[in-house]
Amino acid sequence: MTKKYLLKLFIFIFTSLIFVPSSYAVTARLHNTVSLDSPCPSSGSATYTCSPKSSGYALRGIFGLFGVGYASTSVDYGLDASTGFDTFKVSANAFDISLSFLDALITVGVGSVIGGSFEAAFKYNATSGSYYLNKTMKTSDAKMSGSTSFLNLGFDVGPVELIAGYRMWGAKATGGTLTTTQTSNFPGYTNGTTTTSDSGFDGKWNELTIGFGFGF
Repeated sequence: MTKKYLLKLFIFIFTSLIFVPSSYAVTARLHNTVSLDSPCPSSGSATYTCSPKSSGYALRGIFGLFGVGYASTSVDYGLDASTGFDTFKVSANAFDISLSFLDALITVGVGSVIGGSFEAAFKYNATSGSYYLNKTMKTSDAKMSGSTSFLNLGFDVGPVELIAGYRMWGAKATGGTLTTTQTSNFPGYTNGTTTTSDSGFDGKWNELTIGFGFGF
């Protein structure tokens, strides 16, 4: 009997510590992206040279143990000029849910990408004697899908929470339109604009975030 009683007491204490709700009935949080970890885009076996940068934010409301939030991010891959790309950007918006432990010290969550965009613009110019070829290719109207997950740590400093977080993104662009415009005086080349289906984009990146929160 004593062992069973002690085991039940241990389980009660352990779950009370882990699943203790926040000291506040409602907590509002705001995060901003401060650092990005992302591979450069690739084509076939070649990987482009890039200097990616991101910006973004996340809003979260925590009600006891459970939370709901909205996150938005934009990544500019900053491809090297030698690649021919003037623009290569992706943005993603997500709705997520979360669970908080230890008085909201730890918050974990998952979500789904519900919107965003993919923009790519490529330019190619060539000359040979008096002949020239100018071509531009732009991607637009892609639909975004994917997922996101995160871990946040919150620290109470008086009435304010200071928050550090790590968020992972996986986003895919499909159904986009590739618009190609070509002007040339090379024999056999056709001038004009054509539209075709774009091959899309499938990327993963991770972000470090910082933020603050208030309890009510």
